[in-house]
Amino acid sequence: MLSLIGLALAYKPPATIIQIATQTFTGLAVLFPTVLFGLYRNEPKPLPAIFSIVAGEIAVILYFFNLLPRGGFLPAVPVVMVAFAAYLLTHGVMAWGSGELQIKKPLWISNPFVYMMAAIFLLSMDFWAWGKIHPSFAGVPFWWIYFVILSGLQTAVMMRMVRKK
Repeated sequence: MLSLIGLALAYKPPATIIQIATQTFTGLAVLFPTVLFGLYRNEPKPLPAIFSIVAGEIAVILYFFNLLPRGGFLPAVPVVMVAFAAYLLTHGVMAWGSGELQIKKPLWISNPFVYMMAAIFLLSMDFWAWGKIHPSFAGVPFWWIYFVILSGLQTAVMMRMVRKK
């Protein structure tokens, strides 16, 4: 039966090969959260996986019929986000219902290096100079000095972080 469907699609394809491949990738991307949690959770439960796949495939169908806005992304990005949200929500509800839900403060919150690296990352966005043309010398803009300083700062933070351990 599947071979006849494949033959019919090959005889008169409903779209270009790129559109078919994008739709196929989006449908398969729905499986990513289930595979990820299945591999890395100690005791994965089937119900969150089922809800994740169903919610993701519903999102794929809604994107196919243009019932959801793309927002500038390939449909795979929001579809995977929907699948992750469905998995985590279902798992959280199940853990809460069984009394296993434990919310702990993440260790990285008390790590000062996280905040230093986040600050360097935000400074590297250089948003205050977007759209501005700065002076240059021999065609080389002066902003490169700023990024060399940021790179040196990042290296210093990383060296201190590695030496601390």
